Amino acid sequence: MAAEWIYILPVLSFFLSYSAIFWLRKVLVSFHIIGIDINKEQEVVVPEGGGLLALIGICICILILLHLGLINPIAYTFLFLMMGFAGIGFLDDGFKVFKREENWRIYVIKRGVVLFFFSLVFSYIVFHQLGYSLPLVVGIAALIVLSSALSNSFAGLNGWEVGSSLIILSSVLLMVSLSQLYTQTLVFVCLVVLGSVAALFYFNKYPARIFPGDSGTLMIGAFIGALIPFINPWYLALPLFLPHIYDIYLKIRTNPHDISQKSEKPYVISNGVLHVPASRKMDFAKKILSIYGAMPEQRVVRRILGIVLLNSVVWTCVYVIARSL
Repeated sequence: MAAEWIYILPVLSFFLSYSAIFWLRKVLVSFHIIGIDINKEQEVVVPEGGGLLALIGICICILILLHLGLINPIAYTFLFLMMGFAGIGFLDDGFKVFKREENWRIYVIKRGVVLFFFSLVFSYIVFHQLGYSLPLVVGIAALIVLSSALSNSFAGLNGWEVGSSLIILSSVLLMVSLSQLYTQTLVFVCLVVLGSVAALFYFNKYPARIFPGDSGTLMIGAFIGALIPFINPWYLALPLFLPHIYDIYLKIRTNPHDISQKSEKPYVISNGVLHVPASRKMDFAKKILSIYGAMPEQRVVRRILGIVLLNSVVWTCVYVIARSL
């Protein structure tokens, strides 16, 4: 019976999250929880906070699995973590609670401290009982926050951040399937999240009908970070985020005072084609444009996702080879 759920779960979670996003995205607009798609010649208003809607499907599926006794109660801690990160992200999506701060360093620190609380509670409940020392528990909590921040860095173009997360999550799913701790629980929960992220990607791909918001990127990134300690060796999962790390490096090196790119439009747009601005303030997408030349938004995202996919395939293969030795 458990094997059948491997095929059922991603489909069920996709359907539930798809339905939640389809029916409730207008509610976000009615409460003015919106973003502006500035990378279009005619700027478009798009509902924001899609991650919170996708979470509905995740919660329902996990609670069904818990009710049926198919997964360990440790799954409650994953729900706690994802709800916490999605909730904090949603406060910024709808009310700019932390993003009101002009200095991005202070904003990152303030929100990071709050997120660290949720990750520390999760880490202590899950890993302290497994015999991990307190410093390791704290380190894992920090890793979860870092993973959420890296996931949140890939943003701005339709399908960019959600598509990248979908690819990385697929690699992590394969890695945790070889875990010796809570294997069925980790695989089932990962399949649930994968299906819901796929539904979110369906609505976020070009032309975006919803933005994942920080509620989506932080939630997905935190979930991936929470899975990494179960992977052995765990450090082979970290390079999955190499494109994100390079993106942050480019932002800090070329635009250290405004890495969230609020002071100017990120791209020059002409006839639906994106160009690097004269300021040469770079991120991963603009680096692609500087190498390959101006191109439409969809093509930029396809190139980025291709790089993320190649990186993920390489490190997944390295992991599988390392486990076989």
